[in-house]
Amino acid sequence: DETCNQTGNTENVTKPYNTNIGYLASTTGNISGIYDMSGGAHEFVMGIMLDEAGKIISGYSEENNSGFNGKLIENDSDFTEGIDLPNSKYYDNYAFANNYSVFHRRILGDATGELGPFRINENNRQISSWYQNEAWMPSKRYPYFVRGYNSASGIGSGIFAFSWYDGGINTSSSYRIVLAL
Repeated sequence: DETCNQTGNTENVTKPYNTNIGYLASTTGNISGIYDMSGGAHEFVMGIMLDEAGKIISGYSEENNSGFNGKLIENDSDFTEGIDLPNSKYYDNYAFANNYSVFHRRILGDATGELGPFRINENNRQISSWYQNEAWMPSKRYPYFVRGYNSASGIGSGIFAFSWYDGGINTSSSYRIVLAL
């Protein structure tokens, strides 16, 4: 139906949840399901790409970095004005790559290893086979992971979407706190 997979906040796109078309936004297709599984905000996660020598990358530049001590890509220097990373059990390290389409670096258990196959869609966006959510691995310019995507990505956003980020601050992104024992 042409009313699905549209983005925006106008009346012709946004429908109340308790209507026949509103139920379609539910995971169960009825009023009792979970809503808003797509869109929302990018969520920062602790997925960090290493440089060619296996060192932590802090981010792209002094202006765009995670705040953790590590390497800056822009000038190939160390950033030591930040804080040390937490214990390594709290984050995933990904092998270095210059290209965001190098998927052999996926890690089983972080929801990148489970997704695929991957392809380029008709809008020139890289997507996984899971609900056509966008899928981009970290690359040299963008060494950090974000999850979810925002509503501007339309059908490409969702709980299975993942992408790269430079590590800097972004007011349209959020994060999720997870208790790990």
